[in-house]
Amino acid sequence: MKSSWGNLQDFGGRVVPDGKAVAVWWGDRNAFPPDARSSMEALLAGLNGTSYLAIADQYMRGKKATLSFAGSLQLSSAPPDQEPTNTDLAAVVCEALDAQGAPPDPNTAYMVYAANFPGAAHPAFCGWHSWATCHDTTILVAYLPNLALSPSCQWPGGSVCDGGDVVTQSLATVTAHELMEILTDPTVSSWYDPDNGHIDEIADKCVRVFQGCIPAGGRGWQLQAEWSNSAHNCVTQP
Repeated sequence: MKSSWGNLQDFGGRVVPDGKAVAVWWGDRNAFPPDARSSMEALLAGLNGTSYLAIADQYMRGKKATLSFAGSLQLSSAPPDQEPTNTDLAAVVCEALDAQGAPPDPNTAYMVYAANFPGAAHPAFCGWHSWATCHDTTILVAYLPNLALSPSCQWPGGSVCDGGDVVTQSLATVTAHELMEILTDPTVSSWYDPDNGHIDEIADKCVRVFQGCIPAGGRGWQLQAEWSNSAHNCVTQP
């Protein structure tokens, strides 16, 4: 059955058709499942050219959504006990980039995987995206806390593609959620549905909607569906 919700509206802000992604691992690497880092790297590297990513094409104003993965960065300092702000995340990204002598890039989604999860017992979110500045450059950031600490964020229960770890697959779907929103609505001024005063972006409208395993990078992923204006529904391909 198709949703009765309204379609995403274009409020004129920027979109990111030529996207890049960098994974920033913040804190103790051993806090994540053993396959988390390699799996997120495989997902981010494998999404380009997929039907799943192509859902975003309709929001690129005549361009095609592309994504290149530029690798992982590690920051050994421990994340704070309280939820970071977007400015905090930008500082983390900036520190990691400075350590590599790399400049910030405005078209890169910096996916920050934190080893902890403040408020995990009763989370108000499983991840979020925002923007802030690094060396006077506006950068796009996503906060991806450690879902191993929050059972309520571990989707989709016991159904896991390719026999992967439930926590890792859950992290994959939250990664896809935030990434697709960064591409289509990076500064919450582009494509969203102002649904009764709430801002519902491309992934918000399809949380916990799963439609089978999504192929990317030579394996299957249990990723949530994304909203398609053309289909007026949650889909996993155009």
